[in-house]
Amino acid sequence: MPAAFDDPARWTVTVLPLPKRMAFARVTGFCGGQVVGETEGRNGGAPVPHWWPGGQPQPITHPTQKRVAARFATGDAIAGFWNRSGGGFGGAVAWRRAGDALEVIDLHPGKEWDHTIAMGSGGGAFAGSGERKAKKGERSQDVALFWRPDGTLVELPPAEAGNEASAEGTDGQWIVGRVGRTGGQRAALWPADGSRVIVLGDERSITEACAVADGEQVGVRWTGKGNAAALWRGSAESFVDLTPKGHASGNARGCARGFQVGVVQVKDTLRSGSGSMATKAALWRGDAASFVDLHALVPAPWNASSACTIEVRDGVLRIAGDVTQFATTDELTPRESQHLVTSRPALWETRID
Repeated sequence: MPAAFDDPARWTVTVLPLPKRMAFARVTGFCGGQVVGETEGRNGGAPVPHWWPGGQPQPITHPTQKRVAARFATGDAIAGFWNRSGGGFGGAVAWRRAGDALEVIDLHPGKEWDHTIAMGSGGGAFAGSGERKAKKGERSQDVALFWRPDGTLVELPPAEAGNEASAEGTDGQWIVGRVGRTGGQRAALWPADGSRVIVLGDERSITEACAVADGEQVGVRWTGKGNAAALWRGSAESFVDLTPKGHASGNARGCARGFQVGVVQVKDTLRSGSGSMATKAALWRGDAASFVDLHALVPAPWNASSACTIEVRDGVLRIAGDVTQFATTDELTPRESQHLVTSRPALWETRID
């Protein structure tokens, strides 16, 4: 990573506004160059999906479903799903940009499926998972799914017959996710034709891959020592730990053009034993030594941040994520605790041409 990427003068950081009556935001991607995410009120309730065309929040809606969720967005599309009013997943749905508006695409394949969800988008395609309606005496399980740009559904194979799998991200040519049950899952990679599965995660750890682009896959690797930001290039042997020296943990969430973004922590646990909110948005270019602390560019009062997605548009490197303000009580004591004050969408930009 050239030293110039550490220079604050080359970056522009924009903190985007929240909708009225909302206090928190979690960013999930870009659609048509606009930030996408979900917001939530201070008193809880279901998160509300939004995007920020022109830097101002606009709700993301569905003509018949009131409880919708927006997940990873890239290019001109947003992956998501609707939830049942009584609770639980309903059906996969997506949105495509149509000028200044969003066009709804229903992806749920039919009544034989109990539920489906779309978690990632790319290249006009979508990735996710679902469960078929189980027959009496049978156990339902997650099936990894891929929707081609024309809407054709491809079921992606698990690592072993009868095992579970779920897909998280796609670039239209490749799909990433995980195989195996929760608690023993391993990162996985599939070609768009669904002909095979490549297990990226090793047998000694728990891994997940969440994004794929330009020949790279990123995610997280858990071991007894904590979690590490993970980068692969098509095989388990290609694994690279992106977690920078002096940091206890990391998680890579997006990649493009040889860049990776995510989040790191110097310390991930408070003296009380609870998890720390002190996260830092991170940028890499292929290895841990290339780490750039994006949080160092964030103004006060934001004391935490994370990056979730990256794109290159018109010669500009653009990174979307969240900035957070949290408060600490009984700091550096066994009673130390933190609570969230507010969080907002953020955009980091710098020219690379």
